[in-house]
Amino acid sequence: MARYCLALVLLLTIPALAQTHNREEICVRVDKVGESPGFWSGIAASTQWLDATVIASSSKGYKVGDKISFGLYVVQGDKFADSQTPRLNPKIIFAGAILTLGTKDGCRADGSTGWVYSCVKIGCSKRVSSAHMATGHVDPPKPQ
Repeated sequence: MARYCLALVLLLTIPALAQTHNREEICVRVDKVGESPGFWSGIAASTQWLDATVIASSSKGYKVGDKISFGLYVVQGDKFADSQTPRLNPKIIFAGAILTLGTKDGCRADGSTGWVYSCVKIGCSKRVSSAHMATGHVDPPKPQ
């Protein structure tokens, strides 16, 4: 019985590991953060849109220098959201910020004006940072 359980666990784990290993990612520098949606995601999805430039990529669909527009969901309590206002946190998501976006199923959904990403990391992931990068880290703007 123990061998059967071990075999079952291995069979269930291998596809998950393969999917993680095959995930394609792009590293982008945010050029512009769009207007706040004005409400939190809940019954309807609240999306804030960004324009960015690809600075590194492990995806065949994106190359360094490509311009993309994409959205991030504004979810109250999420690490990317402002704690008070229904918008992305301007200390994390700002013009010049470096983000890694997952490009496979489960990481992006078709939005009304482009792709909405759910697999997002701050900075360039190790997987794509070994690729040629066009720029480096940028500090967030100083509060006025």
